[in-house]
Amino acid sequence: MTPTRRQHLKNALIVGGCGFLGQHVVTSLKEHHPECEIFVMDLRLSNTLPGVTYLEGDITSRDSVDSILNKVKPEVVIDTVSPVHGLGEAIYYKVNVDGTKVLLEASSDAGVKVFVFTSSASVVFDGASDLISVNESAPIASPAMDPYTETKVGLAQKPHPINYSLIKPIILGNW
Repeated sequence: MTPTRRQHLKNALIVGGCGFLGQHVVTSLKEHHPECEIFVMDLRLSNTLPGVTYLEGDITSRDSVDSILNKVKPEVVIDTVSPVHGLGEAIYYKVNVDGTKVLLEASSDAGVKVFVFTSSASVVFDGASDLISVNESAPIASPAMDPYTETKVGLAQKPHPINYSLIKPIILGNW
């Protein structure tokens, strides 16, 4: 069997890259794609890593997103944005629904080749069953467990103008 050839990745924009999942995505990209120029867009710039360019931006503002996309010109955008638990339904919808729509449309308009949206493991959890050996083929639970989960489900159920991937992350091990 012929080994899979790794695609060269010129640059990537990780949106929400200062958060829990975003930091792990940045670290993984640095390790597996050392040739890649990595940019992070986040509302608050904290938990920064050397060798990464950090840009302050708000996914709910088209002007903010356009400015960063025009500066970075990324091949891929990885959306890891997730408001912290307890902020309320209005914030979840503003960020996870409206903000993701802004980011997706702006990415398409900017010519981004690939858009990766990280959903949440909660979208496959029905509130009762154990999640054992779950992968991307797991169905989305209905109804959604809570307002946060409901806002993370939306992208998977609508057509979009760009090549995108939906990832339902399951945290394994001691991250």
